[in-house]
Amino acid sequence: MDSAVPDSVQTIDLIFANDEYVAMKATYSGTQNGPMGPFPASGKKLMLPFIGILRIEDGKVAEIWVEWDNLYAFGQLGLLQPLTN
Repeated sequence: MDSAVPDSVQTIDLIFANDEYVAMKATYSGTQNGPMGPFPASGKKLMLPFIGILRIEDGKVAEIWVEWDNLYAFGQLGLLQPLTN
């Protein structure tokens, strides 16, 4: 996503560790100035909270899981039509 959002910044809001796991709550932000998959550049700002969990083995990241809400991101970029009845 770096080419789609070249000014992206990831900010860690909360981080903690337990044994071989590290968990974080973070925010991804920037401006969509490049295409994102089939979607053209919108020039709109994006602020997307996400969580990540890393498993550490022998001092290195062995596995990583990341979760975010694509619908929330697409709504900010104007890529979703409003729901109507």
